[in-house]
Amino acid sequence: MSKKLLVFVYMSRYTHRLLLDLYVVFSILREISLSFILSHQDKLRDRDARIEEMSKSLSEKQDSISRLEKDLANCRLELVEREKRINDILHNEVCGIFSIFDVWRFVFFINICCVIILPG
Repeated sequence: MSKKLLVFVYMSRYTHRLLLDLYVVFSILREISLSFILSHQDKLRDRDARIEEMSKSLSEKQDSISRLEKDLANCRLELVEREKRINDILHNEVCGIFSIFDVWRFVFFINICCVIILPG
């Protein structure tokens, strides 16, 4: 065999071995990258699930807060109405007391007048 042919055969074997090694390396890298991607996808799914749970919890809490605010507004309105009724009742009571007081004062005034005008 000629030297050129031997060099070509040697180079060809070397290139073939190099290509096989590169194929193995790239296969390993592909497997590593796929496992890395899959693990990160699992982590992202877990995070998405946690975010979804938090969103639901937040929504429920916002609904609860909204209901409590409505209840508080209704209680305040009811309290204002009760205070108004109490004030109306107190006003009527006071007016009634003053009217009774006015009647007694009038009776007392007439009695004094009767004593002064009609002695005896």
